[in-house]
Amino acid sequence: CIDHPHVRPRFEGDGRLRYIFMSWCNAEGESGSPPVGYCRFDRLTGKTQVWRAPPRTFCEEVVVIPRPAEAGRASAGGEEADVADVWLAGMMYSADVGRSCLAILDGDDLESGPVCRLWLRQAVPHGLHGCFVEELYGMAT
Repeated sequence: CIDHPHVRPRFEGDGRLRYIFMSWCNAEGESGSPPVGYCRFDRLTGKTQVWRAPPRTFCEEVVVIPRPAEAGRASAGGEEADVADVWLAGMMYSADVGRSCLAILDGDDLESGPVCRLWLRQAVPHGLHGCFVEELYGMAT
């Protein structure tokens, strides 16, 4: 069971789309659950990568953030190579600590889990949705 699938923005509606990122709830054959991890589906190979959060940690919708062009690892022709070339940002709530964090994950190595967690002082309500905008009101972000 998955929730909130997203792709790298430049591949929305494009048949060359390779990777789909989403919240992961449970494996096939298991009973449903709230999102407790993140998943990457590779349309080319049919393989998935899943990172499962620690027990009693719940994961919100993932936001796909393209890496800056100068840091990108896509092939020379602008086509997507064997890399996703994105960061993923997702809010997570830990029931053990009673707080939320913003987790940053590497789209190319999702199974390793967050490269960092930015802990907030309190919990963020369940159901938060977000987006990433490269430029807003003429100011680079």
